[in-house]
Amino acid sequence: MSDDLAPAKEKTLILIPARGGSKGIPRKNIRPFHGKPLIAWTIAAAFEAGVASRVLVSTDDSEIAAVSEQFGADATPRRPAEFATDTASAADVAIWTLDWLAEHRDFNPDYLVYLQPTSPLRAPSDITTPLRMLLAHPAYASVIGVGPAPHHPHWMKTIDANGALVDLLPTETEHYRARQSLPQVYCLNGAVYAVRAASLRSAHSMLPGPSLAYVMPPERSVDIDTEIDWKLAELLHQPEAKS
Repeated sequence: MSDDLAPAKEKTLILIPARGGSKGIPRKNIRPFHGKPLIAWTIAAAFEAGVASRVLVSTDDSEIAAVSEQFGADATPRRPAEFATDTASAADVAIWTLDWLAEHRDFNPDYLVYLQPTSPLRAPSDITTPLRMLLAHPAYASVIGVGPAPHHPHWMKTIDANGALVDLLPTETEHYRARQSLPQVYCLNGAVYAVRAASLRSAHSMLPGPSLAYVMPPERSVDIDTEIDWKLAELLHQPEAKS
């Protein structure tokens, strides 16, 4: 950790959400990925970044909690069932955790770094840099990880009631058909959210505005949701390239 981040360390929480009811890939958070449980890669990156006084895993699952603690994370506050469903939002989980820490640990962080364990290819610098950006830009509420969109919306189509292709977006000029003239677009990659805790609470959102973009390359932006994602992440995994 650089000296410029040291003053914020005691005011920063890293939160890793990991519920037990994954449906796309059952038990994916503790499934072995290159020799370690998937969640262990995110825990390791969090500790290597060294920017937070606490690295906490939010889970409803005793096995995930035990694995997380094995790799050094705190998994003490077991997430209530109501916040471990498909419909529970990230903001719900984060705010409940902040409330629990305030009541039971007298800990009220100013900054929250939210790391999904399904992004095992992020580097520690993908944690330190967004937090550094947030600290350097007090007018912004959050810094959000993004990656280049795999498909451009100007090339996307919908299908009407007759089965005909229809442009998703209106195309006013022909130059939008050329790849070189299209504006670059990005997708949230889920790898990192650096958020001011007060803004998270007031907006009840992990994307409270205004937000800055932290652009990550495609090879570190993979978010594992399907078996295809898993295989791609395994192919791209290059621990010696992380920094």
